[in-house]
Amino acid sequence: MSAGTESQSLESATTTIESQPDQKTRRYDRQLRLWAKSGQAALESAHLLVLSSSSTSTSILKNLVLPGTGQFTILDRTITSPSDAGNNFFLEGLDSVGKPRAEEAVRLLLELNDGVKGHSIVEKDIQQVLSSDGESGVQWLKGFSLIIAHNVEKNALDQLSDLLWADVKSPPLVIVRSAGFLAEVFIQFHEHAVIDSHVDSTPSLRIDKPFPALLERSLAIDFQNLDVTDHGHVPYVFILVRVLEEWKQSHDGNPPRTAAEKKEFKSIILSMRKKADEENFEEAESQAYKCWTSTVVPSDIKSLFNSPTSSNTPPHTKPFHILLKALEVYTSTVPPNTLPLSSTLPDMKASTTEYVEIQKLYKDRSVQEKNEFKGILANVIKEQGEDPNLIDDETIDSFVKNSHILRLLKGKKWGWVDEDKAALAEYAQTSSKQLGIHLALSALSSLQAKHAQAQATNQSQEGQKADFAPSLEDLTAEAKAILPAGVELPEEDFDNAIGEAARSPTADLPNTAALLGGVVAQEVIKMITKHNTCTYTGDDNNEDNMSLTPSAQRSLLSLARSPSVGINAARASYVLLARGLHIIPDRRGHVRAARLRREIPAGQRNIVTIIDQGYEAWRLTLGKNPVKLTPGLSIAVPVIHSVLKLDMRESSISIPNLPAYTSDNVPVVCSGSLFFKVVDSYKACFGVSNVHENVKNTGTSAVRSVIGHFTYDQVIGDRNELNKRLNEVIGKSIASWGVDCTRFEIQNFHPANREVERQLELQMEAERNRRKQILDTQAQINVAEGMKQRVILESEGLLQAKSNEADASYKTVFREAEARQQQALMEATALAKQVDEVAQSLAADKNNVTTEDRQRALNALIEIRRLEQLKAIAKSQSNSTYFFGDKSALGMGSSEAFGVDYAQHVKAGIETKKPVTRQGPEAVVSA
Repeated sequence: MSAGTESQSLESATTTIESQPDQKTRRYDRQLRLWAKSGQAALESAHLLVLSSSSTSTSILKNLVLPGTGQFTILDRTITSPSDAGNNFFLEGLDSVGKPRAEEAVRLLLELNDGVKGHSIVEKDIQQVLSSDGESGVQWLKGFSLIIAHNVEKNALDQLSDLLWADVKSPPLVIVRSAGFLAEVFIQFHEHAVIDSHVDSTPSLRIDKPFPALLERSLAIDFQNLDVTDHGHVPYVFILVRVLEEWKQSHDGNPPRTAAEKKEFKSIILSMRKKADEENFEEAESQAYKCWTSTVVPSDIKSLFNSPTSSNTPPHTKPFHILLKALEVYTSTVPPNTLPLSSTLPDMKASTTEYVEIQKLYKDRSVQEKNEFKGILANVIKEQGEDPNLIDDETIDSFVKNSHILRLLKGKKWGWVDEDKAALAEYAQTSSKQLGIHLALSALSSLQAKHAQAQATNQSQEGQKADFAPSLEDLTAEAKAILPAGVELPEEDFDNAIGEAARSPTADLPNTAALLGGVVAQEVIKMITKHNTCTYTGDDNNEDNMSLTPSAQRSLLSLARSPSVGINAARASYVLLARGLHIIPDRRGHVRAARLRREIPAGQRNIVTIIDQGYEAWRLTLGKNPVKLTPGLSIAVPVIHSVLKLDMRESSISIPNLPAYTSDNVPVVCSGSLFFKVVDSYKACFGVSNVHENVKNTGTSAVRSVIGHFTYDQVIGDRNELNKRLNEVIGKSIASWGVDCTRFEIQNFHPANREVERQLELQMEAERNRRKQILDTQAQINVAEGMKQRVILESEGLLQAKSNEADASYKTVFREAEARQQQALMEATALAKQVDEVAQSLAADKNNVTTEDRQRALNALIEIRRLEQLKAIAKSQSNSTYFFGDKSALGMGSSEAFGVDYAQHVKAGIETKKPVTRQGPEAVVSA
């Protein structure tokens, strides 16, 4: 591969020695990696106004001066008191007493960084600026980059908040309120645009829609003839693009869709290996989901396209809105209608040469698409009539690079929650502890304002102002007055917050100030450098969503370890913003984090130790010879004996927001609760260093491992199987510690990001459509089968009916024939008998009947029958004419006179013969 003009050769790239960084770069090296040069430039050009010089305010400024904030001004006319000198590290003890506190603080703060400018205004306070300076004071306030207010008097704070909220060009307002171990932080801003939100989301590699150079390079690889070493270092991107292109050629241009097709696609990738341990093909198989995941504009970015813009848009977010408009035009007009390609590539198994080559491909394409975006941006700027130089190239580059993680935050005015009764009712149910702290501080601020107003009009006889010492009853009444009717807080949370406010209404403790200094400074830097805020993710129901900076975490750790004088153990069971960490002070004022297994300090015991019901303890004598202690009274001599106490009841551990991957490579986030019980206190004490922590670590590891054996559909379809499997795995792991895993309950399970969730929704919709089509087809088959069976049954019924009719006709004819046969036999028998009887009566000898007698008898019977027929003919209504006669009349024999052609004979006789005298019956009978 030849090096282009924009890239160095491999040798030169790895051997070139860069010039030595300047002093500024060395000083701010770590933070430059976080917010880049543009963020550092914004920080150095910022001018902050701090409305107090308290211990908390100076701790905040310390964390802003060190990273190089350009300027700060402290507005405070307070004179340093002995109490200030005792709790403020930026005062020189008794030497600062009686001097303006702001001047002393500024002088010492500037020693931290010679590149920062500091000012102090000690002649007036914020109330005088707002009331007496008029419009000039208002414009002076709006000239700052950001304003920080710590424990500002309520009326002045409300007036300042209203003033800044009325103008979108006003700077953000950071409000900090604290009292003892209670504190809250609120940021009032109109709009905050974030280009680099530092969200853990990688840009699309566009494998399903490869650009021409990537497609050409992937198809040009001869996998069959590659050397084994080279074959094992082909980047997985080339592999996926190649296999997907060949798949589309044989599947009508469609990527894998069904589960069977996806499985077949992965098997094709693995079948291309020459050795079983080629990691690049394993990477390709694990990243195969990118082939059927369509590259589109993320939904959260699309929602930004619809964000309303107006003349009230803050000036500092106008470039962001213009960039958004250009991005909307780009995604709708430039193929493949998605975000500009990023040159950032993830780590992958590849040789240096191959990785540099694919990196160059992506970089060249990203530069090309960035230039197209710049052309569209220039047209948008021209259409809106803005300055062509409004947006610099560095901002454009950062916007294009991070276009997949853009954020636009909408702020709210200070005090909105107190005015929103529905929000108060909701927070009382979901965030009672946090709302209790807010109500306690609000009640304290309100009472303090009333006290100051009363002291201004009615001083004591000594001419000195009385100290502010609100009672529990006054604080409770004032706090509950904020809540809407019918809404109540849990008694414990509310009483703890109110109790701490009553105990230390004006205390500015160094530990609290250290923690707030890190937390507030972090948020201020985010606002200035345009990074994502706020401190936690926004889910008030989850106490583990806290996202503290390392400095804030160190401050919290020092708070948990340092002594605090005068802490009330009954009311300090939790600490300000550290939601999930409970601080338990001992009788000496030392605080530490609560654990499942803990040693009872000697300072909390005397010679008699009480073991509560449900607990077991082990007493060690000089660190050895353990003796089991059961619930009740036990002897434990301090110093000589140490007691380890364990909770034998069933306990639970929350495992929140745990990232994992299912067996079908779906990134998910899982939350659950692990329930366990100590069954052997000896093993739990001496078999493991920290039962609670190790059980949690085991549960966390087991969740990731077990989820990797289930598909996403299996987890969604049957969580019980997953819970059962987790219970088995965790139970086997912790059994040697004397702990029994009773059960594991999955509480929340969802995809790790919205894009995956959208793909799963599309997959589920396709699956539902497939099932519907199958059911519809099956229904049609069932209907056709029913019609077929009906016709068959009808034809079989008709066949049976015809057969039955034929059988019936056959039997009828047969029986009729039998009847006629029987009738004929009977008639013949009767005739024969009749002939015999007539012949016997005509015979001369009754005992000897001759043949002639029978012949005469037969003739007589025939004649009788003939006469009967003539009688019937005579009575008939027919018009027929019958001829009859005897042989003497026709000259014929007697048998011929009654032949078939009798009428013709008669007719012939009439024509040829003369009339004869009739000797027999009538010759003609007419009817």
